[in-house]
Amino acid sequence: MTTPAKNAAPAAADLTLCFHAHPFAPERTHARLPAGQTLDALVAACGIAPELRPYLHAFIDGHHIPRENWARLRPRAGTTLTLRMVPMGGGGGKNPLRTVLSLALVVASPVIAGAIAGALGVGAQAAFMGISAARLITAGVNIAGRLALNALAPPGKPRFGLGQAESPTLFLQGARNQATPFGRVPRVLGRHRFVPPLGALPYTETAGNDQYLRMIFIWGYGPLEITDLRIGETPLSEFEDVEIETRSGWPDDAPLTLYSTSVMQNDMEVVLREENGYALRTTESEADEISVDLTLPRGLVGFNGSGKKIAADVAVEVQYSPAGENSWSAASSAYTAIDARHVTLAAKPDVYKKNGKSYTASRTDRIVMDAASGTLKVLKGSLYRTSHDTAPPELPKVAAGYLPVARIERRSDDSDIIPADRITDERDSAQERFEAAGDFAAGTSFNANRIEISAGGLRYPGFSLSAKQSAAVRQSLSFRVPRGRYDVRLRRVTPDSDDDRTFNDTVWTALRSLRYAYPVRIQGLAMTALRIKATDQLNGILDRLSGVVESILPDWDGTDWVLQPTANPASLYRHALQGAGNARPLADSRIDIGRLAAWHEACAAEGREFNAVIDYDTSLREVLQDIAAAGRASPSLTDGKWSIVEDRPQSVPVQHFSPRNTWGFQGRKAFDEVPDGLRVRFINRAKDWRQDERLVFKDGVTAETALRYETITLPGVTDAQQAWRDGRYHLASAILRPETYTFCCDIEHIVCTRGDMVRFTHDVPMFGLAAARVTALQRLESDETRIGAFTLDNEVEMEADKNYALRLRRADGSSIVLALETAEGVHKTLHLSAPQTPDALAIAAGDLALFGESGQESVALIVRGIEPMGDLAARITCVDAAPEIHLADKGVIPAFSSQISVPPELRRPPAPQLTTPQTAALKAEMTGTQGSDAESRLLINLAAHDFPQTLSLRADIRAKDESFFSPAEISRAADGRAVIEHLREGETYDLRLRYVSQSGGFS
Repeated sequence: MTTPAKNAAPAAADLTLCFHAHPFAPERTHARLPAGQTLDALVAACGIAPELRPYLHAFIDGHHIPRENWARLRPRAGTTLTLRMVPMGGGGGKNPLRTVLSLALVVASPVIAGAIAGALGVGAQAAFMGISAARLITAGVNIAGRLALNALAPPGKPRFGLGQAESPTLFLQGARNQATPFGRVPRVLGRHRFVPPLGALPYTETAGNDQYLRMIFIWGYGPLEITDLRIGETPLSEFEDVEIETRSGWPDDAPLTLYSTSVMQNDMEVVLREENGYALRTTESEADEISVDLTLPRGLVGFNGSGKKIAADVAVEVQYSPAGENSWSAASSAYTAIDARHVTLAAKPDVYKKNGKSYTASRTDRIVMDAASGTLKVLKGSLYRTSHDTAPPELPKVAAGYLPVARIERRSDDSDIIPADRITDERDSAQERFEAAGDFAAGTSFNANRIEISAGGLRYPGFSLSAKQSAAVRQSLSFRVPRGRYDVRLRRVTPDSDDDRTFNDTVWTALRSLRYAYPVRIQGLAMTALRIKATDQLNGILDRLSGVVESILPDWDGTDWVLQPTANPASLYRHALQGAGNARPLADSRIDIGRLAAWHEACAAEGREFNAVIDYDTSLREVLQDIAAAGRASPSLTDGKWSIVEDRPQSVPVQHFSPRNTWGFQGRKAFDEVPDGLRVRFINRAKDWRQDERLVFKDGVTAETALRYETITLPGVTDAQQAWRDGRYHLASAILRPETYTFCCDIEHIVCTRGDMVRFTHDVPMFGLAAARVTALQRLESDETRIGAFTLDNEVEMEADKNYALRLRRADGSSIVLALETAEGVHKTLHLSAPQTPDALAIAAGDLALFGESGQESVALIVRGIEPMGDLAARITCVDAAPEIHLADKGVIPAFSSQISVPPELRRPPAPQLTTPQTAALKAEMTGTQGSDAESRLLINLAAHDFPQTLSLRADIRAKDESFFSPAEISRAADGRAVIEHLREGETYDLRLRYVSQSGGFS
């Protein structure tokens, strides 16, 4: 069996398909299909086997579509088409034994079919019909705090209580680059500023009179996009003599060359004289970098005839060649000819897609040349997304020892052949090194991603010193070379001086061989190596380098999962389960990829993001909870597949429950006072990624009037507006979901799962008025093709002047709500306001019926948890659907409504009302004789009432000087008149009246 391909973000001409392939499993396939096709054609597109077609039922926006209409009905764009498999035709659960037997047959059928197919050498086609015990287990919600007591998407665990040592990212202002051997590797999720740990201990080196610092930083598991490097608050680009190498963490990243852990130094005292020519020495084997030290022990200075210091000059030519090959690098005394070459750049960037929009992407690369050898190198630039990023990134910096040649702009809307107008010449600063003006010019090529570099002559100045310093002068030169063993030769070019007034003695004092070796053994990490001049720039050690990092991972673009920078919770959720940071990554078959794609589109439409660096001890489950919470969801593991339960508005119920198919109802309500406001804590990227707080108030409350606050933390939220919207959502959850409802049911629970909407009628919480089952359908005498009434197995009561409705659950699990004719009294037979055809109703005897006032025949609940019990039963916990929760950030949060429907027998009678004016309504009559034994009685006229039951009057009375009321004797109470006997003449009394109904209710 196949399912339709999942298409791009919703289009105006599309309809939504929801396909329930298994009648007793919660899995559903969601897809977008083009409108305009017949229902038959859409069903055929799902690839459902012909033998299974009789069990398929179709619904459009919850309305059942008879099979005979499939060939001519064309669902409109924007509608929801639901296809559901229904085994054996069912009966609404009227016969539990038949239900169980039907289930057994459904489960056994594919097993039998598989055995037969195996015997015939044919693969089984109906394996999807199998059922596993895992379907009976659904993880409960982890409740985090009182505000999220009943939440489907509770806020994440508070993180700001961690110390700086546990999580430097949460305390960016005071964070430091530190070496943490055998420590945790950061995991970047989304986009965040980050102070990375050291990959190895830094070390210093001396070049001339300056000191340089070399360091390596670990950003985390790659690939990552790394931008906006700073030292403290100062951009790295404002420092001088900085060389930087960044590896994003791609599998084919070249090794870092700026950091070495192996330095072999050969100290020597070779005096360089012009008359002696070249002095040659050989490096150690496997050298990646060569460093040469030159010392002028008596300084570099001259003196004139009056003894005053004057400048002196000296030049020394330096060349290197692979050992024994005599293929020397460029000299200072002559130009070295270099043939024309080409360089291959990385492919142009792809169009960047986010939230249903496409952005042109560009990248500016630079081609540079090794100043000594002429070797070409490409410096890959950072990605820039037009109309998305605030400003273009800085160009890659040209490191010391390299000459700029050209700047190349690659754009996503260009062809693979690089256009000539995308090439910018940068040779101006290096022209004195080239033999002719046209040397090493960059030009386009007929080959994709390639640049042609013309031939030319190159000269390397070597050591060229000028000073008037009598103290010793030291100078160094270094060359990066392909790994190997090299001959190095130095020759003094300046004529030797025997003048006692000139001091320029030159000594070659050291030859170093550096081997690059990664101090970090984990593969696939994003790293940055740095060489920076410390002299006059750094105060002590460098320990506050930071950068903005963004995860590059599979992201849903509406049609496919593509590698691109993203902060969408759905993409990060999948990455957490499958990415490099997971010690046991899951295969695609263990993840509900289709559900995550639909969630991705919902998060993109609402602008929900998750941005965090996981550099603290935690569990995968907690990370998944934090990510899901940012997308208003929670993790779910169903049938061995990881997915999410999204808290979203729903209109079509998945299941219906009442006392007829449940037992053991329990309710719980939180009576805690909801605070006036929430302090929502988060990391604010608009305030340089520092901790911030957003105040969220109840409606009608302001900062001046709020008295009680509570605090919640939103891990991964870095936008102030998202923090406010989520704060309103959680505040609404606390107000509108104070109650939980728990009940038990048999195997009928299996078609719903956590997060589904169900309809519920029950007498204990007074949801709806009655639950029953249909015993018969009655046709109209005037038109036997139409159903005009239903007979139930239970009596229901109607009151005059009220409207009633009946919700009936069909055999396929859907339901229909029918308006009823009001007939005052108690009835078993209910007449429809609008008679229906049997096909339109699709109702049979035994189907479940929910009765009540119109709009209140049942309530909508959301399944929060399912706990398995014995004998295929389960305990289900629900909360109010409360769709207003999802509009809390767009309007007023309404008051909580209990949704109670009070039946007539439990309704409270009205209070007695005296006719007006009261002075005329009360009349005393004297009985007996004058004197102390004289008594009076009080006549009371009462206003008529409209209560449906007969009411009796109760009266309590007390004299003026008495403290307590006592029952009064009423001798006659009819026709709106009541007589209270045995009152003393001349006494003043307090009178208290109330009605009592036949069911014992008091006014």
